[in-house]
Amino acid sequence: MNSLISQAISIAPDIQLIPEILVTPEIEVVDRHVHSIKELLRLTNVERLIYVDDKFDVVQRENEFLGLVKSKKNTGAEFDFIPDIDMIPDPVFEAKMKELWAHSTDRERISFLDGLETKDENTVPIGILNKYFSEVLTTLSPQKWVETKDNLLADIQGDNKVLCLFDSDLGAGERSGQDLARTILTGEHKHKIYCGIFSHIFQPEDENQIRLTYEIDKELFYPISKHRLQSDQGLAGFSQGVKNVLLVRHVENLKKESIKIIDQAQKKVTEQLDNIDPMTFNSAIQKTSDLEGVWEIETLFRLARILSDQETKKAIIEEEVRTKFNESIIQIRNIDKVKIKTEFEFENTHLNQIKESEYFYDGELINQLYYPIKNGDIFKVDNKEYILLSQVCNISLRNNGKRDNNVNSAYIVEIVKCNSLEIKEKKDLYKIRKSDTDTIECARFSKNIITDLDLLDLVVFNSDGRSFINLSANPTDLPDSIHLPWKIRYKEIKKSINKYKEIIVAFNNKLGRANDRDKNILYAALKSPKCMKDLKIDGVNCYNNEDNTFTFPIVRIAHYKEPYSTDLLKEFMNYQARTGFDREFEE
Repeated sequence: MNSLISQAISIAPDIQLIPEILVTPEIEVVDRHVHSIKELLRLTNVERLIYVDDKFDVVQRENEFLGLVKSKKNTGAEFDFIPDIDMIPDPVFEAKMKELWAHSTDRERISFLDGLETKDENTVPIGILNKYFSEVLTTLSPQKWVETKDNLLADIQGDNKVLCLFDSDLGAGERSGQDLARTILTGEHKHKIYCGIFSHIFQPEDENQIRLTYEIDKELFYPISKHRLQSDQGLAGFSQGVKNVLLVRHVENLKKESIKIIDQAQKKVTEQLDNIDPMTFNSAIQKTSDLEGVWEIETLFRLARILSDQETKKAIIEEEVRTKFNESIIQIRNIDKVKIKTEFEFENTHLNQIKESEYFYDGELINQLYYPIKNGDIFKVDNKEYILLSQVCNISLRNNGKRDNNVNSAYIVEIVKCNSLEIKEKKDLYKIRKSDTDTIECARFSKNIITDLDLLDLVVFNSDGRSFINLSANPTDLPDSIHLPWKIRYKEIKKSINKYKEIIVAFNNKLGRANDRDKNILYAALKSPKCMKDLKIDGVNCYNNEDNTFTFPIVRIAHYKEPYSTDLLKEFMNYQARTGFDREFEE
């Protein structure tokens, strides 16, 4: 409205200006965000910000303007800068406003309308951009953009660029912002353009998903939600949106170069595997696995990792490949120099998934593969979680279906939730993962159990990871994909649990008339098998007589990956081997 009032004063000298002093406590913060945006533009050689929106088509908006100013005057609304506005006769007021409109530039007209319109999330950003970036901002209607874009872009010389923001919804009868963006990004000037789709119809956290729905090359643009820019303080969120637009081309190019390297390496790995002679492949995979009691698929993955490591390095031997890779890195880091803190720091679920995948296999995955239990497996027993800790050589089954030295027990350590202070103060905690902003999941070494492995082993045979066995089922009914030594192991577990079942049946059938004291003594004995006693499981209640099945309250829910699970085991062994000292004599 300042421009409107200044123009009005020049036309109507009898109207006097009353100075306004505006004090904004957040001014330093706002200035910092404005500086961040200008610095981003400088670092990427952006000399002009072009904003295309149907709101800038002002040719037909004179009547709208006159209606708005009349409405303000007639409803008794006060113009802070014009005293006694209600004393100006309507015909004089309307004539002066028409004259003001006629002698104003399009930008001034837009400013007038911006000052008079009722603000919503679609229109607020216009005024803020005009307020802080007028020296680099060019605002155009869609029609004006179509008419002038070639000349505008031809004037951009050398390495200089423009940042174009297209409003997504350009009104009835107009092409969409996506259409305008797609046209310019496939034209001769596309190398000069950073492009954003600017809209109020999606939220900041949905920007990337929206990007994937547009029929535009995803590496050439990025959406910015107008919800990022709903106040001067919102410039922080907008600066992050601008940063995303400037980064996307270089990040997508980095991805493209990365995929080339990986594709080339994987192709070579496939060729190498295919060229291994049959006897060598048999020795490397089948014989090695048989001797160690390791699943052959695991040995195949081991071989593939060896070849892949070598071939990915070979794929970047050419200087040109590393140069292209580094060019994108340099551009990205140059933009990332501008650090931005914004209220729209929403949880990055995709990054969290990548982090989770680095440390853990999900139980659903390993259970469907009938993976043998191993160091780092995480189990839920009743309402508690435990992690299995054991040397690989102790827990692996050999080809006879048994573990070395007939080992059939291992440590499980309880997983507890704690905070950062507890981790610093207590020596028996090992951080496994952060579950939310304040809570950390840790293995508590002091809460460990040495348990028989029969019930844990049962999870291997069930695709849902439950500790379950059907005593009526034939071992030959097990899935063919289960590792052969584990089929042998299954028979042994079934024998053991079947004996336990016979005791339960005998108790129910033969001793039903015993007195309560004898029943209690016998019932306690029924609960005493080591595999159940260790985990405090009531085996009697786990048995279903009708189906002849046992369902134990144990589920494998995840696996803590190497090398993290090995480090956890090492730290646990160190805890177990800690030295105990006699207490000092008291004075």
